[in-house]
Amino acid sequence: MSIKDFLLSIVKRPSFNLLAFQGLTFISLLLAGQLVAWELMLFNQWNYMAIEANRIVYTLLFGILILPYTLCHFITKCHNKTLSSPVVGKRFIGVFLIIFYVLFSIFMLPINYDKFLKELQEGGGIVIVMLFCLAIYAIVLFSIIPLIITLITEQIRGTRIENLPYLDSKLKLTGVIFCAAFPIIFWSFIAIKLIYF
Repeated sequence: MSIKDFLLSIVKRPSFNLLAFQGLTFISLLLAGQLVAWELMLFNQWNYMAIEANRIVYTLLFGILILPYTLCHFITKCHNKTLSSPVVGKRFIGVFLIIFYVLFSIFMLPINYDKFLKELQEGGGIVIVMLFCLAIYAIVLFSIIPLIITLITEQIRGTRIENLPYLDSKLKLTGVIFCAAFPIIFWSFIAIKLIYF
């Protein structure tokens, strides 16, 4: 089996498409939060550490809330047999970015950043720790477990998705593979950093 055939056998799996769709959403979330944080630091000259801590809080919060949505969206697409479109298309990327950008802008702007940082330091960052733990549980519940169930189901039934639009373009295919791999690399890096640093 050639490398191309091997890749095609992977990207046609529903489980891969679930991972890629959630990865795309996660990338959009991180990018929107970082854009708002840069704007706040550039135009308001607020405390960098306070803004970053606030961004992390809302990234975890929005991430927890968005995981059930992506799973429900994926299940709906599977049920309606329209799974060929969730991880491709400029519409999804644009909509995600705009929604997350607006949410970050609304929730991050009214904060007294110096007071926020002081409260985090006094409380030992308990809010971030709690949200991080909730995020891990949400990932297990709404991403890893459904991914395993989908993987087992597709192996038993031999389910594959044909005629995916991104199969015709190497650039799109590379982008989809990047979306699928990014959350794994990101969270692995975070785990290694927490363990060894």
